[in-house]
Formats: sequence, C-alpha cells, structure tokens
Amino acid sequence: MIAAIAEQEEYDVQSVLEEWVEYLKKQDIKGEICHSIYHASFLDFLKAKGVLDSKRKLFQEVNQRIADYLIRKMA
Repeated sequence: MIAAIAEQEEYDVQSVLEEWVEYLKKQDIKGEICHSIYHASFLDFLKAKGVLDSKRKLFQEVNQRIADYLIRKMA
C-alpha cells in the first residue's frame, strides 16, 4: 500500500522500511502489516523539528495520494 501511494517500487519502499526498523513497530491489523513510530519520544522529536507539520506541502500531496489510492480501491 505504501509503495502504491508513493508511486514507488515495492523493493525501494521495503529498503527504506528496513533502514528505519529500529524506529518502526510492525503490527498485523486485520491481516495487513502496518508500521507506526515505535518510540513516542522520537515522534515528539520529529514534531518539534517541524518535520511533521501538517501544513507542509508534502503532507498535502501525501494526503491527496492516499485519498486517490482509496478511491481507486473502492471503485
């Protein structure tokens, strides 16, 4: 799902996830493997740096891609 939304090869996405393995927690949710930030303190650090500012153009683009992906899947 991440690869489809990001419009990237699954291999490339998997490589990035493997690099971030110490920061991510894998969860099985209804048969789907999901990832979330493992340490709340790391998430707080990213928020403080402005990396996760929802007003950034990147987040607007990502949100649009997620919406487009979900519309395609529901069609």
